[in-house]
Amino acid sequence: MANMSHFKRLPSIQIPTKVIAGELDVSCPPELMRNDIAQQIPNARMHVIAGATHMISLTKPVELAALLLEK
Repeated sequence: MANMSHFKRLPSIQIPTKVIAGELDVSCPPELMRNDIAQQIPNARMHVIAGATHMISLTKPVELAALLLEK
């Protein structure tokens, strides 16, 4: 994932950013999301939704919506 061309632009993001991962996601596991994305964006906040898989909006829609609405 880290070798994708858009990853080099992550440090230039200047807006509040929530990086969200599912605890049970094997495609994009939380460690990968934290290391390859969240740590590259200034002031990003990493969130892991317990029990969620890759399709968070399908497996944990209520938890995802609450997190997205949170300031």
